Amino acid sequence: MTDRPVVSVVIDNYNYAALLPAAIESALDQTWPALEVIVVDDGSTDESRDIIAGYGGRIRPVLQENRGQAAAFNAGVAAARGDVICFLDSDDVWYPGKVERVMAAFAAYPEIGWLRHRLLVVGPDDRPRGMSLPSFRGHRVRVPDPHYFIEGCFPVLTSAVAMRRSLAERVFPLPEVTAANGPYPGVDLMRDADAYLAFRAAAMGDPFLSLDEDLGHYRRHAHQRYVSADDIEPIVRRYMAVAAGVATAFDDRLGYSVLPSTVFKHAAILAGLEGRSLLHRTRLAPAVAGMRRILPLALTRPRLFARQTGALALGTLAPRVWARKLMRQQGFLHGGNGA
Repeated sequence: MTDRPVVSVVIDNYNYAALLPAAIESALDQTWPALEVIVVDDGSTDESRDIIAGYGGRIRPVLQENRGQAAAFNAGVAAARGDVICFLDSDDVWYPGKVERVMAAFAAYPEIGWLRHRLLVVGPDDRPRGMSLPSFRGHRVRVPDPHYFIEGCFPVLTSAVAMRRSLAERVFPLPEVTAANGPYPGVDLMRDADAYLAFRAAAMGDPFLSLDEDLGHYRRHAHQRYVSADDIEPIVRRYMAVAAGVATAFDDRLGYSVLPSTVFKHAAILAGLEGRSLLHRTRLAPAVAGMRRILPLALTRPRLFARQTGALALGTLAPRVWARKLMRQQGFLHGGNGA
């Protein structure tokens, strides 16, 4: 027996039978002794459920019809009994000491409600692709700034998020579809719930920690929805929708709805990728609207203003350069030269 806090690992899975065992084993191999592993299968039609059944009492299965990532998160958190909840996508893996390191961070920073860390990006052969995501540097405790989160499109990966139960009880359940934001309809959270999860946690106002360590592998593989430069236009469309949708997590805190400048940036990029000239209204108008959105930050948050201005300018003036940069930064399988 141990008097250490219990950690719940919530693994979400949909049709990743080939990769699921590695994720489960990486959770079971953790050095933290007080651990429960919950595997939520979101209506898989492959052999996933046979694999889950094969683990017997070593894991706790939660089986549901296909409703998406947000619903899987909700079901896993509802079943969790731990003091801390860690999330793991079924195509990623953790290093054995990941939970131990996360719990040490929570002990060292009792004021934080959640944390994120980095993951080493690997290909389908598990070879490193020369980068880690998210691409932050330095340990840092922050109190969530709505403008930073909304304008900066704060990056997270499911498998790199851990949360105290006290915060999770306020964050969950997540909506399965975000609220509409201005002219943009709500976005379904079938796959993008990790972004909304981070925004919702930040909207609660609890301090969080960026833990500057690689504690697992984020796998890029051919079965993901977007894998190559050929997917760049649907990627931009989805980024635009998600940026508008996740910003709604701050609506209650701010008392009004916002559209981040990145929404307008992506609209300008999309117009450029479609061959519109720089002076075409579908390319120029979003750029102007984006600048108006971030102009108030010039005096209050000059560094954020400069960063977002540069991103908006690059996306508007050189959309294909931006696309190639994105593909490299995100470790896509065939994104080095295309777009």
